Order: sequence, then structure tokens, then C-alpha cells
Amino acid sequence: MIQLIRKFRSKLESYPCLIFLSGVLNGFPAVYFSGECLTVGNIFLYATPGLLLAWLLFGLQKSCCRFIPATLLAIFSSILLMTGESRSFQKRENIHDRMGAAAVFRLTDSSLCGGTPEWIPNTPYFIQAELKSAAIGNSGEMTPAAGNVLLTVSYHSGGIRHAGYGDLIRAEGYFETIPEQILPGTFDFPAYASARGSSLLFHAESVQVLKQGNGFLRFLFDWRSHFLSKLCSGLPDGAARDMAPALLFGIRQPIKGRIKNDFLYSGTLHVLSVSGFHVGLFFLAMMFFCSALPYRIRWSLAPFPVLLYTLSTGMQAPAFRAFLMLTLWCLAHLFLRNNKGMNTLAAAAAIILLLNPYQLFDVGFIYSFLCVFFLILSSDFFQRIAGAITVRENFFPNRRRLSFRRLMSIFVVSAGVSVAAWLCSLVVSLHYQSLFTPWAVPAYLLMVPVTWYCFALFLPAILLQWIPGVPEFLGVMIAPSLKLCAVIAERFADSGAFYTAPPPKWLGIIFLSALAGVLCFKRKPLFSAAAVILFLSGFFLFFRNPVPEIVILKNGAAAEPAILFCNPASQSAIVWNVPQGETARLISDYLKTGGINRISEIHFDSAKSELCGGGNFLFSIYPPEAVYFHGKIRKNAETARRLQRKYPEPVSRPLLKLSREKNYVEVIPRIAGMEQVKLRKIISPDKGIILEITHSGQTLRREYPFSNKITVERITLPAQRKAEWKSLLSTEIHPEFPR
Repeated sequence: MIQLIRKFRSKLESYPCLIFLSGVLNGFPAVYFSGECLTVGNIFLYATPGLLLAWLLFGLQKSCCRFIPATLLAIFSSILLMTGESRSFQKRENIHDRMGAAAVFRLTDSSLCGGTPEWIPNTPYFIQAELKSAAIGNSGEMTPAAGNVLLTVSYHSGGIRHAGYGDLIRAEGYFETIPEQILPGTFDFPAYASARGSSLLFHAESVQVLKQGNGFLRFLFDWRSHFLSKLCSGLPDGAARDMAPALLFGIRQPIKGRIKNDFLYSGTLHVLSVSGFHVGLFFLAMMFFCSALPYRIRWSLAPFPVLLYTLSTGMQAPAFRAFLMLTLWCLAHLFLRNNKGMNTLAAAAAIILLLNPYQLFDVGFIYSFLCVFFLILSSDFFQRIAGAITVRENFFPNRRRLSFRRLMSIFVVSAGVSVAAWLCSLVVSLHYQSLFTPWAVPAYLLMVPVTWYCFALFLPAILLQWIPGVPEFLGVMIAPSLKLCAVIAERFADSGAFYTAPPPKWLGIIFLSALAGVLCFKRKPLFSAAAVILFLSGFFLFFRNPVPEIVILKNGAAAEPAILFCNPASQSAIVWNVPQGETARLISDYLKTGGINRISEIHFDSAKSELCGGGNFLFSIYPPEAVYFHGKIRKNAETARRLQRKYPEPVSRPLLKLSREKNYVEVIPRIAGMEQVKLRKIISPDKGIILEITHSGQTLRREYPFSNKITVERITLPAQRKAEWKSLLSTEIHPEFPR
């Protein structure tokens, strides 16, 4: 044991920043687990086990020099953040959902374009803003306030059309607290808001710009808008013009839903959001044009244009991480020092976490650093394989010429590190999105040279933008490659991507640990053991016991519930009613997390909007194979008529038999596993909706009173007769809206 610790310490000499990062991570649980009692005693009580372990593993000197100061910095950073939250506007004013208010904000969202170019929607769905003052309720007196807020703007409000970064606006609407995550495996909105320092939503119904912003960042973003106007002025309306702002600057507002879904299902959505991939391409293009400069001048000037580009994209965590790593790399070249990628990655992660501890729970931060970690970890593994391919050519007299073996070695390294990054991102995608994209690696490898070509022309367009006609000409030259990226994403998206049930966290940790072991272990027994664990954990990532189930989803705003009859064995479902409001999104999220990839039939009791109002949204994500309306469709039922025109009722016999009586509606699903199931829905003026599910002569009764709460209930069918039915997921009530 002592020999292993000594060997571990000798290996750690080359990675001092890993000790610093581990100290930062040790400091956060000390505060988060201590709760509201931020006393010195309990903070260091939680940090003590990590300090003792660090002294054992790293040694006393390294722990005192790197680990303990990093722990103290992390504790201090978290205490400042939590102290600011305790004095926040939300807690001071006791903000509840849908509290009407007027407020003054300063816009701090880097995606705002200020109305230039005109064809780009100015605002994303959620706008980051800083609260300055507010008046709650009917009070007309503005009181000073502080805090970060996510702002949404009504579609009919035109005051935000020309607003830009740093503008001071006055908005009228209502506050809302951040809703809880309803289903695991779906978009974690609380973590998204926390990573941006926001704990409140404000839905603005009217907006008025009070004062225009100024400063360096406003000037930089105005230049970005002006540059995009010139670069895309010669492009027609289409995929190329919409993708240019997203690919070059991370502005995703103009991306159409179809194009975004193609990139999502092909596993290349990160191409449309600024990350280390974009910053690295910009850096390579810049170094290519600066290759004529002397060595030290080239490496000393490199970080400054990269910093300007990173700022122009909004300084998001992946871009900031790439900038920090490139800066440390340039400094190492400047002072002729050996720099290791894992060391710079740890330093970048530690700096970002000290600036914003909540980034630790952001999926973008986890995805970015995990992928780069395995890229660095796997590069040495695949370079050894590539070296074995070209070992014979080292003895040839013309060994420097490009040959087939050298091309194969380059391909092995590129494909190998891409596969390693895809495997680690697979765990993140399954856990947070329930999405499996099997063709992500070939799609990404095909896009790399195309996007490199875009950035090779993007940099000259910036440098020569003062010459009339040059940016417009280069924009026309970039357009075919953008269209090619869209075609690649479309082709691979059509090849297949599907949703599956999210795996547990512990299984994902085992999978990633085994993957790291395969890439690190050189001894055959350890390598073989890691490979076996990797295979078994990878198998169980997708393995699940298919059990037929009935799912009741009820949004608080809808009186009627949506009922799903799921058959995981065939990955299909039958949906009964899609009420208006957020019910359609609940259905879509649940189908994704349950691994259901198609809707066989959708049945509506009638053409009322209360029963089919969410059909348009659901059909855009899950186009059904058949749609049935049970009842007469009147002339004024526009939603039902629109759905019927797009999805006419087939002549085949439906799988769901529905019969209506005066006081109830009864259905019998004809799918595998539910042959003896009968479900009756009764509407009671006093008790609300009553569901009676009969199976094998036994009846399960559920009551859903009229309330502004969200209900998610999942009922599995017993294989045999039982006195009680067991529910895999008990009824969960989420207070998203007040009564």
C-alpha cells in the first residue's frame, strides 16, 4: 500500500493543478452539505475527511501548498454566493408564483443582437438580465432590488426588438419561481438557471427601453451584428444564412426547429453552440496566418485575438475553458516549458468553479470537461496504435513523405479520440436527455474539415472587413460548406437516433471509470478487467425489463388528464387526449424518458380545445401513425379541423376501443400485455376526475381533484392477480402554480 502511494505521488509531480482542482472540489461539499448553518465549525467538519485523505495521498507539503488553500478559496467563494442569495430580492419580498409586478432590468445576455441583422430574432427564449428595482402588486413605488433573473418576453411585445446588451429596460408582467424538474432524464431547468445565477423568472408582457447600454462589451457585440450583416448579406433565406451566426458566434435564434433536430439526432448539436471546438478552430486558423511571424512574437500575441473572439461569443463555460487552456499552452511555448494537457484542463476547471460554483451542476460544464478529459486521456493510447502502424516507415529513406500508412495513422488517432469522447458523452446524453445517437462519430468526422474550411475563411473576413465587398464575397464562399453541414446532419439523423430510459448515476460512473481504465492500464490483467467491466456496464446502460404500463399525466392548468398506454417491448404508445397547456410537453418528456419512440394512435374524446389543444406541439415532435376524433367536429373547432386535415382518420380498426355514456367514458386497449384492461373515466363536480382501472377482475381507483398542480403517476400491470397493484412511481405533486 505504501509503495502504491509513493508511486502515485511520483506520477502526480507532473500534474500540480490536479491537486489544486481536487482541493476546490473538496471545498464545495463543506458548504452545500452544511445547509443554512454557515458556522466555521461545521464547514471545516465537512472538509476534514478530504483534508486527511489529501495528506495521506499527496503528502503534507503538497497539501499545505495546494490542496488546503484551494479548499479555503472554494469555501470562501461559496459563502459569498450563498450570503448574496440570503439577501436576494426573492427571499426579501417572499416572491411566489405569478406575482404581478413592474421591474427595471439591465440586459446581460450576450445573444442579443439589437435588431441587426433584421432577419435574426433578437432574443432567445430565456434572456439573462440583472434586476435593478421592482414594484410588487399594485404598488407604483419602485424599490431597489438585486439579483439575476431569466426574462421571457411576450410575442406581441415589440419594445425588445432593438434592445441590446447593457440596455436598461422597464418591463411589466409577473414573477415566477424556478419550477422543479418533473421527470428525471429531461432538461434540468433548475441546474440551467443556477449555473447562470438565476433563481427567478419574469414573464414580461410589455417592455420599454429606458437607456441604451455602453461599454466595451456593447461595442464588441454591436460590431458582431454589423459584421454578420455584411457577411450574410449575399446569402438567400435558407439553412446557410441561419447557421452562420450559430456556427461562428453561437447565436442560435435563427436556427429552425427542423435543422436543430437534425443536428440533435445526428449527435452534432455542439457544432451549433460555441465550445472549445470553435475556439480551437479559430486559434488554428489564426496561427496559420501568423506562421510567418517569429516564434516568440507568434505565441505571445496569440491569446489576445482568441480572448476577443471568446468575448464576442458570450464567454460561455466551454469557450472560456478553451481560452484558458490555449492561454496556458501559449505561455508554455513562450517560456519554452513542457505543458501537459491534463494539467491545463484541471487549472481551467478550477478557475471556472471558483468564479461560479454552480457551474459544477451545469450539464454544459460536465459535458465539455468530460469530453476534453477523455480526448486527452485517449490521445496517448491511440498514438501508440498509430505508431505501430507506421513503425516500418521509420527505416525508409523517404520516411517523411505522406503515404497510405501515415494517412491510416492519422485516421486512427482522429477516429479513436472521437470514439472515446463519444463514449463519455453517451453517459451524459443518456442521463440528461435519454437520447442515443449511434452515428455521432462519423457525422462529426465529416463535419470537421467542412467547419475548418469555414473558419479558414472566417478569419480573413474579419481582417479584411474594411475592404468593400470582401466580407460579402467570403460569405458566399462559406455558404456551400454550411449547406453541406446541414445535409450531413440530415442524412445521419435519418439513419437513426432513439430515446431510452435514463440509466442510474452509479452505472454511468462505473462505465466512465472502466473506460478510463481501458485507456490508462498497460498491464494485461488490469486492461482485460477494465474491458470486461466496460462491456458489462455498457450493456446494462440500455438493458431494461419491458413492462406494460398506464401513465396519467395531468397539468395543473388542464382539468382533463392525458392517459398513455405504453408498450415498451415495441417502443410504442397509445395516447388518450392531449389537453392544452403544458400537458403536451409532459407527454413528450415522458415518452423520451421511457424509451418510447413512436405513437401508434392518438384518441380524442371530442374536438374541444380542452382535450386536443396540445396536439400541434406533440405532433411536431412525435408524428402519430393514426388520429381518431370520437365526436362531431364543429365548424368553429379550428384546432381539431387542422389536425384532422393533416392526419386523416384511417379506415383500419383502431387499437383502442372507446365507448361513451352519459356520465363516463370507457376505453379498452388492444395491445400486448393489456388484453384484460378496462379504464373508465368519470367526471365528478365535487371530486374532479375519477379513473377506475380494471384488470383481471380487480379495480384500482384514482381521484384527481381540480387543482393547479402537476400529477405524474405510472401504474404497472401485475403479471398475476394481486390484492394491490404496485406503482413504480408514486403520485408526485409539484406545486408549479398556486391554487
